[in-house]
Amino acid sequence: MKTFLTLLAAITFLSAHTHVGVHAACAICPSVMGGMNLAEECTQTTTDGFTTCQYLKSKSLPFRFCQFDTVGAILKGGDPSCPHRVKTSVQCHPCY
Repeated sequence: MKTFLTLLAAITFLSAHTHVGVHAACAICPSVMGGMNLAEECTQTTTDGFTTCQYLKSKSLPFRFCQFDTVGAILKGGDPSCPHRVKTSVQCHPCY
């Protein structure tokens, strides 16, 4: 009985971690946006989980960016060429 209760407590603990975002999803940046190549992709894993995608056409031109929430929906303020929704993954690249 003691083993069963220990196992039940461990399962409950791990389930709670999954629900609070330990295995949270993040947006996957498209490799190309508006004729520009993806230069950098990172997810704010310690705060809101938003993913930022930076695109460059050449090093002499300014970059453009898109930001997505944890379900892959576009956030306001990015480039108008950004897609409105992207796929998600649990393999996120953290921002440093």
